[in-house]
Amino acid sequence: MKNIKIKNIIAVGMIALIVLIAGLSSYAYNRIIFLTEEKMVQAQESEALLKTMLSIRKDEKDFILRELTNPTYFETGESKYITAMAEKNEALKQTINKLKAFSESEEMTLLENFEATHDLYVTSFTQLQQEIQRKGFKDFGLEGTLRDSVHEVEVLLEGLENNQELMVTMLQLRRNEKDYMLRRDVKYQGRLHDNVAIFKTQVEATELLPEEKSALKASVDAYKVAFDAYLAVDDIIGRSSSAGLMGQYRQAAHDMSDYGYEVNQLVIGSIDIEKGEIVRRLIVLALSILVGAIVLGVLLSVTVNRAIGQAQKDVSGLTVGEGDLTHKVYHGEKNEMGVLKSYIQAFIDMTREIIINVIRGTNHLQESSQEINVAVDEANRNVEQISIRMSSIVSSIEAGAGAVQQVTASTHELADTASGVYEKASEISSISEEALGSIRVGAEKVDDIVSSVDDLEQSSKQVVTSVTKLEEYSKDIVNIVDIIQGISEQTNLLALNASIEAARAGEHGKGFAVVAEEVRLLAEESNSSTQKINGLITQIQEMVNGTKQAIEGETQLIAASVQSSERAKVEFNVINNKIEGIIEKVSEILNLSKMQAETSESISKSMDEISTTSEKNTESSIEISENIETQVAIFEEVGASLAELKSVAGELRMETEKFKVE
Repeated sequence: MKNIKIKNIIAVGMIALIVLIAGLSSYAYNRIIFLTEEKMVQAQESEALLKTMLSIRKDEKDFILRELTNPTYFETGESKYITAMAEKNEALKQTINKLKAFSESEEMTLLENFEATHDLYVTSFTQLQQEIQRKGFKDFGLEGTLRDSVHEVEVLLEGLENNQELMVTMLQLRRNEKDYMLRRDVKYQGRLHDNVAIFKTQVEATELLPEEKSALKASVDAYKVAFDAYLAVDDIIGRSSSAGLMGQYRQAAHDMSDYGYEVNQLVIGSIDIEKGEIVRRLIVLALSILVGAIVLGVLLSVTVNRAIGQAQKDVSGLTVGEGDLTHKVYHGEKNEMGVLKSYIQAFIDMTREIIINVIRGTNHLQESSQEINVAVDEANRNVEQISIRMSSIVSSIEAGAGAVQQVTASTHELADTASGVYEKASEISSISEEALGSIRVGAEKVDDIVSSVDDLEQSSKQVVTSVTKLEEYSKDIVNIVDIIQGISEQTNLLALNASIEAARAGEHGKGFAVVAEEVRLLAEESNSSTQKINGLITQIQEMVNGTKQAIEGETQLIAASVQSSERAKVEFNVINNKIEGIIEKVSEILNLSKMQAETSESISKSMDEISTTSEKNTESSIEISENIETQVAIFEEVGASLAELKSVAGELRMETEKFKVE
């Protein structure tokens, strides 16, 4: 986990979330389109099926109630209700075929049953209509034939005298006919047959002519035959709502209605199932986004907090430990904080090496300065002795060659001392040059570290840029959710329009209104789900902002490292300036030592001249005295330079003691 880069975690997490959201959103969108384009059409056709069926039943009732007592229908054989039913039956078949195109196995079975019962209904009602037409009304059909036969018997009876008994029997026959017409009971057929037999017996008992008797019997038999034919048609039609063709078509109509309502309920049920599936998918989408956001947020929070906390703990050792350069910051991490700590560790290691070299040079410088100081003190003492002796020489040049030889020996000793001083000064100059070279190399390394930390700062800015792009991706997701919300609003508008159309349809549009209401509820749930998704995206954006702030904190830590590097660079510049000052002082000492050596050599030559000849006069002694005074002044300057050099070395040691290198 410590080697995983933060920007990689962010990128992988957001790509996974985007893919998940896109997949589930695409599925939900396709299901909504399927519901609105296919299922709504199926629901509309189902409603059309019910409306057409109910309209056919209405025409059927109107035909039964109006045309059975309409003489025009029996005269012409035409009815607007029959025509309308034929057209609507054809439209119903087309609706069935449309529904079959959308239907699955269960719906297909119901539609086939509905189609079969509809065919039976059409066949039964067509046969019923034909039998009703054959049965007739008033002057048409079998009823007209029955009326004509009755009228013929009555005309024959009116032409007879003493026909009272026959008239009474004829009235009994008409009563039997009317009772049947009112009650539709076949027992009146038997009574009519009995009365026909009585009528014929009574005709035989009369004194009518045989031709008249035969005419009456034939007419009453014709009446009987017409009545029996009329009853035979009633047997076919059915004397009750459950008998004959009447019962057959009514049962078919009831079965057709049941199947039609079952088809409608099944379509509505499939819409409810589809709606539930969409809602379930939207819930899964919302939960997936929530879980993904929580996992990504926790992972980012743990990773960033752990990396920043460890970096703060490691880097704090540099200040809490008061410049502890032995403290290890980098532990092999491969992430962004590991790169930062590797740069800081490199800076610490190079700084430690530079400080060690400076400490060594400073110690060596102090030791050399001490040795030079001792040599200068000794030279001063020798010069003082020479001065004393030269005073003695000035007071008495002729004191003797022994004194001159002592002065000569002292002069040679002074020359040797001056040469030693010159050598030590040369050694200090070389050491100072080496220290200056190390300081300059260290300054260059510090510049490299500052450059590396600057590069790291640019990398951190790139991470901030990536997080900013992540915010833009979140905005794109919000736009996608807005599109889904727009689709939900359009679906809601479609459901509202469907409700309005259903309201216009009145009683026949109630089923369609239920479907429209379900679609509207689905649209509202979709809208609610998109609002929840918007809330989740807002939480993701807040987590991204928190991550961005954490990375900005890391950038501030890098900036602090840059400032520390700059301060170290300034310290190295101070050390460099100090050492350059030391080199200048050492150069001055070197020049003075050289002058001292040359002066000592000159004194030695003078003393040699004094030794070889005692004839030198006071002018030579004065020249020697002046040279001695010059030598004293030179040694005083050397002493001052050494003191200043020691002071600078002390300041340099104080600066280096601020760091712990071992």
